[in-house]
Amino acid sequence: MRAATLTRRLGRSPGFRRRCTVLGSCTVALIGHVAAARAQEKEGTRKVTTVCLAWQAEMSCPSAPETEHVVEEMLGRPLFQGPSCDLKIEASLAKADVRGWEAKLSFAREDGVPLGVRTLRTQDTSCQALKNPVSLVIALMTEDSEARSTFYVPKETRSPPPTDHSMGISATVAGAQGLLPSVALGNSLGVDVALATWLSARIDTTFWFPQSSESVGPGGEFWAWHAGLAACPLLGRQQGVQASACLGFQMGILRGRGQGLPYPQSDTKAYADADARAILSVPLGQTLALLIFAGAAVPWLRPGFAYLNASDSQIEIHRSSTVVFLAGLGIESSVSANTDGAESKP
Repeated sequence: MRAATLTRRLGRSPGFRRRCTVLGSCTVALIGHVAAARAQEKEGTRKVTTVCLAWQAEMSCPSAPETEHVVEEMLGRPLFQGPSCDLKIEASLAKADVRGWEAKLSFAREDGVPLGVRTLRTQDTSCQALKNPVSLVIALMTEDSEARSTFYVPKETRSPPPTDHSMGISATVAGAQGLLPSVALGNSLGVDVALATWLSARIDTTFWFPQSSESVGPGGEFWAWHAGLAACPLLGRQQGVQASACLGFQMGILRGRGQGLPYPQSDTKAYADADARAILSVPLGQTLALLIFAGAAVPWLRPGFAYLNASDSQIEIHRSSTVVFLAGLGIESSVSANTDGAESKP
């Protein structure tokens, strides 16, 4: 009887009823929190059905259609179709600061919520080495998108390794002080071939327009042409702007024709120099760049032009300076091709 009475009293106790109410509320809240967490986890790991890919890469790198094809092959289903998208990707492929290549992939949901950045680096000489790793990261992100990560892609071994050779064709307006009697203007055409990520070879030819000597009495009109070869190591690259130094030599001719002489006189003589130039390349688009260069040449063949006066003495009217200063401005167009014969497209 006393036990039953005690039970009934506890059931009617206000303190006991308050404790039961609080416990019940906590239990309901805990169940709701667990359910919400499970729903959020399910939402975060849901599979992506459509993807929008914004692609920015150099000509020798994989193209967006190539990457999309590889990703869809990995997943076995189409992803890159339709105007809407569950996942937004911004991809940028470019040469690394020191050597090799680097890919940066930024991911965001359709509503703009960022999902992180993936960075891939390779020391391979070919940007094509990033195609499969980039495709794999995109494929994985369509299944699970979390956190910021950096992946280091090992250098691929190939036998023989396909080397990417980029080539630039340039046309410049050049100026020279010390080559002809006064400041000379010329047109130059050049071809730049990449031998490695840090070194290129440059071949160019320049025609210097005629200039007349300024002197009292007989003088002359002179023009020049030369062609040369140079090695151009890369000094640095930042956001597409590239600086390099070129060391090489030039060989050609100087042509002179007498003026104010009692009878016509003309002559053609050999000219040669060793020169050094600093070249700055500023991108204007995917395949075009602005070229700016400045440098100096030291002639080791300095032909002189003279005439005989009435007493049969030679009077020199022109000889190239011991140091010739050079500068120029022009446009370069880039073309890239692999050793396997497949030309890269923009």
